Amino acid sequence: MVSETTLGVLFCFLLPVAVTARFWNWYTYFKKEQQIKLIQQSQKQQEDD
Repeated sequence: MVSETTLGVLFCFLLPVAVTARFWNWYTYFKKEQQIKLIQQSQKQQEDD
């Protein structure tokens, strides 16, 4: 049986890590999408010229 203290420490440690990881994934994904849109826009402008 795992002690409640160990469980509490693990929970307090893993929860922020999980939240940070999820936020980081979302953040990098969002930035990638933005870059792709910018690249596509610049390509369209070049085609128009």
